[in-house]
Amino acid sequence: MIPALNGEALRRALCGGFHHLRANYRLLDDLNVFPVPDGDTGVNMVFTLEEGIRRAEALHDPTCAEIAQVLFEHVAGNSRGNSGFILSRFMCGLAETLTGREVVDAAAVALGFQRGAYLARTALFEPVEGTMLTVLSAVEEALCRTTENDPLSALVRARDVAMVTVMATPGLLAPLARAGVVDAGALGLQILLDGMVRALEGQASEPVDPSPFRFAPTEPGAAPARPRFRYCTEVHVEVPPSRPTRELRTLLGQVGDSVALVDDGTRIRLHVHTNEPERILDLCRSLGTILLSKVDDMEGQIRANSPRNRSTEAPRIIAVVPGAGFHTVMEGFGVSTFVDHDAVLPSVQEILDVVEAQDDGPILLLPNHRNIIPAALQVQAQAGARHPVTVLPTRNIVQGIAALYAYSENEDAETNLAGMASSMQAVRCLEVYRATRDSRWGNGTIREGQHFVIADGDVLAVQDDLIGTLVTALGRMDLPRVTLLTLYQGRRLDPALLLELEAVLSRAWPDVAVETHFGGQARAELVVSAE
Repeated sequence: MIPALNGEALRRALCGGFHHLRANYRLLDDLNVFPVPDGDTGVNMVFTLEEGIRRAEALHDPTCAEIAQVLFEHVAGNSRGNSGFILSRFMCGLAETLTGREVVDAAAVALGFQRGAYLARTALFEPVEGTMLTVLSAVEEALCRTTENDPLSALVRARDVAMVTVMATPGLLAPLARAGVVDAGALGLQILLDGMVRALEGQASEPVDPSPFRFAPTEPGAAPARPRFRYCTEVHVEVPPSRPTRELRTLLGQVGDSVALVDDGTRIRLHVHTNEPERILDLCRSLGTILLSKVDDMEGQIRANSPRNRSTEAPRIIAVVPGAGFHTVMEGFGVSTFVDHDAVLPSVQEILDVVEAQDDGPILLLPNHRNIIPAALQVQAQAGARHPVTVLPTRNIVQGIAALYAYSENEDAETNLAGMASSMQAVRCLEVYRATRDSRWGNGTIREGQHFVIADGDVLAVQDDLIGTLVTALGRMDLPRVTLLTLYQGRRLDPALLLELEAVLSRAWPDVAVETHFGGQARAELVVSAE
């Protein structure tokens, strides 16, 4: 019996749950039917947790409170998709109950599930049973009634109740029964809990047998239902304190479904399936500053996920790049087609023109910029049958290059996509800019002429000189885990300064290899890959 979990044991449990989920994400994608069969439930759940878990793994001798803070800060901001949004609300509730605790006992586990289930359910405009919510409610109720007095036994109880509830989901939700599957998100929660138990018991993660989760469909051979609303839209908005959101709530209820909204007074996070994403984005812009926006074409995802549309041919890669220097880097991985952009990002038509100029066959499109991803998804939806396009949502050029390490001309599009999606998460991207005017970022001020470093949407350092700024930013990262820094020189950066920087980094971190390449990007003075 384990009477309580200290920080290290809590981290082991959470990381074990995440890695078990990641090892089985394709099972969840294959089972994905509700709310739309777009084959991304597993990917979205993994993406939602990945940054928070990575930062928890980097903590040295962490307390439970420190782990809770990391999860709270980084899971909510990285939620993706319907399943990811619900999962993030649950994890935030769990993190809230851990704040200030030195250890986690069975009572804390029960409170965490209670708070997490409440936050998940109240964020949704129209909660649906037979989903992740049903599992959370069943586990919460079971833990409140249990007599278990140690956290491992409580988690075992949670895992077992979750499995029973997962198997009952087809009887609660008609689309699942018609397709002959359990709910993918509900199963994802059960796998997460199973991984936590395995980690605490010292068991390794194993592939989950898919056979128990499929059965005779009530409507065999039925085609996937066309979604009523086409675009999965997610927006994070920073708003002035107490800014009224009634107009936004009304609009969301009128123009979409699968609506989820969290408003903490200074930041709004929303998820909606809609046919009018631009209308929602325009209203969000009027409320405050958009920190993140994502629009996915679910019809295109459903077509790509259909078995008859899965090509066995290796895809041609088209990469969107911010400078001609990246041609040389990516050509070494077999990429020969590029969409170049300067400070102005390419339009949907510009990317589509490049796609349609290719020979017939599947195409894998790397947008390599988070604000180009919506345009890339529109290209995916508009491309004809001669050029079936799959988008790998690389958020920056560093992720695009990392993804290419997993590309193989001997594998089909689906296999390449899975490997590349995993590979692109193994790096971090830092971008060094010089301010062209005074501006504010969070609670700080960046003066004209100062250099600042951005990573994962956060400003890591602001100083007057470039070298000092980057060294400070790198010092705030977990460099013992980094073995290689690759510097991509912007077109305005003095080559002599780059040589000086390379020498400074090599002296500061002698165990880290440093490479330099000309990127030629117009905006960032320097792009840095840390792997």
